[in-house]
Amino acid sequence: MDQERSASPNVPSSSRAHVRRAIRWLVLTVLGAAIGVQITALLTTGSEDERSSNEADALREQLQTTTTPKALGPGWGPERTVYRDNARPAEPTLNSVVDLPHYGDERNGALAKDAARKTAGGFADTVRVQPGREYLVRMLVANDSRRRSASSTGTRVRASVPADTGRFQEVGVSVFSDNARPALVHDSVILVGAVPINVAYVGGSASFFNGANLSRAFGLPDSMVTSTGALVGETRMDGIVPGGLGGLAVFRVKVYGPLQAGFTVDADVRRHPIGGDKRSRWSASLRAAPGDLVDILLTFRNTGHVPDENVVARIGLPSGLTYVPGSTTLTNTTNPRGRRQPDSVTGAGTNIGGYAPSGAAYVRLTARVRNSTNLPFCGNNSLGVAASVNTDHGQQHASAVINTRNDCE
Repeated sequence: MDQERSASPNVPSSSRAHVRRAIRWLVLTVLGAAIGVQITALLTTGSEDERSSNEADALREQLQTTTTPKALGPGWGPERTVYRDNARPAEPTLNSVVDLPHYGDERNGALAKDAARKTAGGFADTVRVQPGREYLVRMLVANDSRRRSASSTGTRVRASVPADTGRFQEVGVSVFSDNARPALVHDSVILVGAVPINVAYVGGSASFFNGANLSRAFGLPDSMVTSTGALVGETRMDGIVPGGLGGLAVFRVKVYGPLQAGFTVDADVRRHPIGGDKRSRWSASLRAAPGDLVDILLTFRNTGHVPDENVVARIGLPSGLTYVPGSTTLTNTTNPRGRRQPDSVTGAGTNIGGYAPSGAAYVRLTARVRNSTNLPFCGNNSLGVAASVNTDHGQQHASAVINTRNDCE
């Protein structure tokens, strides 16, 4: 059984603390109100995106919860110490207040509704669904500490979307932290079909709402539906959630018939830009002179309905190209500015993570066309670049060509 702590005298008594808590609950009222219209404007990006006041108003109206959950739904956990709103803990604590004003029991953190329902309310623990329609899933994220300085660090949200087929599908959502108690909390919603169904995450649909700016939603990366999860926060999505801060992570799922995995791989080349020259274009082939620097790009896209985990990318170079050490970068929604990758990409390959449906990754490296004495043949040389990707669902290949000439004497 849960241990419930009664009110205690060490509740903050300063007017500043009362104002802060009042603002927090006002935010949760509006936000807990807001999760429906949302994705119409927000789901198309994976970065912070400010909306117009009209869009924000519509979003808050749709996301509104007009009724307080009266009982715990399925899938919540773990069993944990719970608190009254007026007797909060000092340490960082996740989703453990049982009488949150305008909300109720925080353990009941996950709710869902039909995304086509643009009016307030309609969220529930169990939702009857139809193939071809999209549904909003929301998860409460709350650091229940009474001390703002008691921040939860490394705070992430992770969603688990089932990949099997059946009439009853459970979508689980968890919140976890480096230093909070419990270290991880979870809840789920049940989607019920009249016929066997599959459920897929809608790529680019994840956002986070909190009180930092009521006219702004923070985009979350698609890593939210992988084992990595997605960082949340206050003014930045850096994993730092101060005590007394609450918010809502929101994403869409689409209901289908049987789901299939699928992905594509493309390879392109270009002349390496020198001195900021941006005129060089990506293409499947190019002509370069011995000694020139060239860039090689591998593009991976998840075109299926289920996540691709353990994606391993490899770019094989022919003998006429020499790899420039330290030049490999990975760009995706988690690393929009690119992140350095190990040089093993030209050997055994490098693991570039997991990707939700519609997710994409770009692996780029630089190589040099070898001088004439080291090219394979006299005359024209076609240097083939072999790109490949392995996932849990199979392997795909792509190629590009660099043409050069060796004028042998």
